[in-house]
Amino acid sequence: MKIEMWADIVCSWCGIANKRVNEAVAQFAPIGEIELVHRSFRLLPDLPDGTGFEFTEYMSKQRGVPRAQVEQLAARVEGIAQADGIEAYHVMGNTIGNTTAAHEFLAWATEQGMHREAWDLLFHANFAERAEIWTTDELAAFAPRLGLDAEGARAALSAQRYRGQVEEDHAEALALGSQGVPFLVIDRKYGMSGAQSVEAIVNALQTAWEERSAA
Repeated sequence: MKIEMWADIVCSWCGIANKRVNEAVAQFAPIGEIELVHRSFRLLPDLPDGTGFEFTEYMSKQRGVPRAQVEQLAARVEGIAQADGIEAYHVMGNTIGNTTAAHEFLAWATEQGMHREAWDLLFHANFAERAEIWTTDELAAFAPRLGLDAEGARAALSAQRYRGQVEEDHAEALALGSQGVPFLVIDRKYGMSGAQSVEAIVNALQTAWEERSAA
């Protein structure tokens, strides 16, 4: 059975959803085998490449959300992450932007056999470490942390070798009816929007598994 998760690395709900999906897959493992595949979605593809924007400043100045409201939203998400057992999760003071290059790095790492590891690493780096993920050099520096070659990553990013794949993933999410992320699809039959609870994800997997077994 296959579960696909469309997400963006700078989406604060996606980092929480990633942990919950991982936990749900682990809980379901004794019942049936699950193939978890991450798909790329970019929240801000129209922003310039190679630059991060401070979250509060962007939301207040570019989106017109009152600063106090932005801070309340960030604090709420950080509190939920902490309640989920994520010790370090920074929304306030973090950067957001066009993550096309980051998703290209993830596609390259996937081709090297490090799919879930790469997604987990970039979520952790972004939200726990407030790491910069915007330039070729910044992204290539993550390759050794996965046991991969930084020069290989740099070459792939410089050539934009995986840009088409990233754009296709994004378009596919829209075609499936997604209006944002996180967005889960189970066996291309069941869709779930938002950072659903571990219990809700396990229940959806159980329903899909029973339907598959009865077919």
